[in-house]
Amino acid sequence: MNMIKNLSKNVVKKYPDFHLREDLNFVDDGSHFRGFDYKGLPITTLRTEDTTYCDIRVDYLRGNEFTWTEWFEAGGYELTNEFNGVSEIDLDKLIENCEKCLALVDELNEKARTEELDMSNVIHRLVDEQQMLANFIEYAKKNLNWWNLSKYDIQDAAHYVKSLMEKEEEIRTLKIDEFSRKTKKDMIISLEKYGYVKVRNDDYYIEWLQKLIEKSM
Repeated sequence: MNMIKNLSKNVVKKYPDFHLREDLNFVDDGSHFRGFDYKGLPITTLRTEDTTYCDIRVDYLRGNEFTWTEWFEAGGYELTNEFNGVSEIDLDKLIENCEKCLALVDELNEKARTEELDMSNVIHRLVDEQQMLANFIEYAKKNLNWWNLSKYDIQDAAHYVKSLMEKEEEIRTLKIDEFSRKTKKDMIISLEKYGYVKVRNDDYYIEWLQKLIEKSM
């Protein structure tokens, strides 16, 4: 075991596979995170109040075709977050985790490139979602008696209708063939897990707009 408090310039000097990455530095709620990488694999870290928050940022890598869900299910989350909220870092284990992350990234990208995606269920669901929105927007326009509402309710109703119109247009103009494999896979996962792609049947704006319609009658 090679225990350290945190990654630092001195650590980088001793281990040539680590590099300072000032372009990855950022501030979150007043806390200054510092950036590093291991063989190009981004890492952000913070030491505060005797606790180190060291996170391997696979999400920062460009060009990955796998989804976060696939990364999580493959065990990637445990690798990237093992030292996120610890008193000390086992540097040897961090290096081991980085190597495993790099190998897993290659494995998942290769799998993604060779997998054929069936988008038919997603397309059918998107057609249903677009039609549902179009029908409800028309219903709202015909049944919302705005003169019976307060000015605050009218403002809310206008916001809800506009938001639904924007979502309907977004779905209607989607060009799925131009999406990345990652985006397509996220759509498939969303439909399989949650039953929708872009809009739930019990969408928040639809529910609240329905309440305002009933209130205006």
